[in-house]
Amino acid sequence: MKRYVTLMALTLLALLILALTAAGAVKIIIRSNANSQTTSDVLLKESKTGRITKFLTINDVYRQHYHAAEYHNGHLYVIIRPGGASNFEKKQNRPNELWRYDQNGKGTKLWPSDLRDFRIRDDEGLIAVISSSQRNESNPSPTLYLLGPDGKLKKAFPYKEPVWKDIAFEIWAGRYLWLNEYETVDIHSFFRIDTKTMAAHKYDISHLNLTCEDYDLNTASLLLAYSDYPPMFDAEDYREFKSRRTPVKLYVYDLGTKRRRFIARAVAESFSPKWVDAVTLEYKNPRGAGRIRKRIR
Repeated sequence: MKRYVTLMALTLLALLILALTAAGAVKIIIRSNANSQTTSDVLLKESKTGRITKFLTINDVYRQHYHAAEYHNGHLYVIIRPGGASNFEKKQNRPNELWRYDQNGKGTKLWPSDLRDFRIRDDEGLIAVISSSQRNESNPSPTLYLLGPDGKLKKAFPYKEPVWKDIAFEIWAGRYLWLNEYETVDIHSFFRIDTKTMAAHKYDISHLNLTCEDYDLNTASLLLAYSDYPPMFDAEDYREFKSRRTPVKLYVYDLGTKRRRFIARAVAESFSPKWVDAVTLEYKNPRGAGRIRKRIR
């Protein structure tokens, strides 16, 4: 996930988590059970009809996680924290586990502990897990693991950069898994993992001064749309930014050719760029209402 400041706020929502599947057809609603604080009801909401059905009731769901669950083809993938928050604080390791549940409530543990985040490929043929690789450090470095549907390891990608940086999932696009390397709100590079060959490629964008606030990555054409809109940490930051009428510029950067193109200018506003297809960019109109579509040739 432009996502990190928002995600820090989302982790405070203990009673309700919404997670979109890759297809966008079903939303997962996770909320605390009325009879127990450690038990969660998992509901499925159809995006087209709005119909809500109960899927399962599960103990120890990590509801505070911004990406607590995914739903694919009748299977629920969910982060479990055995013993709840109190157990997490007492132990040196991180007891976050990844489980898969079917429609009959049968659960299979796919990852045993130290889970930071996960993503499931649409066909459920691969599971991507980010986990701590060194449990004894106060700030352990992460490792990306690719697992088969049975949870068996296929490939590990240790992250060897300085400990003050970290990695996060960006998107799963077909055979390619995309991640980013970040430090607080600054994104330094993108990683593309070819899940057929298991080859990894790094795209260094540290010179762009990209933050998590206002960007969209086009994985089909390797084009990055982004602006220099700064991250806002509180309402005072936003008021000061607006009062100064700070100019904001929108760019498109080609990860392959390393060329940058100026697109538009706004005054103290974000662009919220979004790729419609491989060559069509949509963004907020800086001079009025609505959004503009532009083909990037």
